[in-house]
Amino acid sequence: MDKLHILDHIQSRISELQKSHLLLQEQLNHSKIQLEQHMNDSALRIIDIIDLIHTTTIHMHSNNMSDSNTQTIIKKIERRLIDILKRWQVQEIQLAEGCIQAGKTRVLDTRHTSEIKPAGTILEVCRQGYQRGDTIIRPADVITASNTGT
Repeated sequence: MDKLHILDHIQSRISELQKSHLLLQEQLNHSKIQLEQHMNDSALRIIDIIDLIHTTTIHMHSNNMSDSNTQTIIKKIERRLIDILKRWQVQEIQLAEGCIQAGKTRVLDTRHTSEIKPAGTILEVCRQGYQRGDTIIRPADVITASNTGT
């Protein structure tokens, strides 16, 4: 009788440990999802800053407002932000063969071109897209060719 009681106790304890294990796995998965979302949100904030740097640089060049020291400082800031993104494995979306890709591109406009190009051919990338692994953080904003050229 004593052995049966011990065996029942062991089986009960194993069952409790399995339940605890499953609960801990669920908590770990939830924490991973939250961490990934936090990383994506943080990456998006950094990407927005990089966009502001690009806009500021273009504005400064077009108005002849930049000196070499300012340009150097801006480039250093931009490089450091890009390094952070690289450490987080965030990269620019590569658009294969210059064509739109579902989820990776957002078409802002279509235009007729003097050359005949297939519909969906990217004519211009207005804003670069970014991804981390298979997760799209921000799609690329593009302008594409329309069905017919003029």
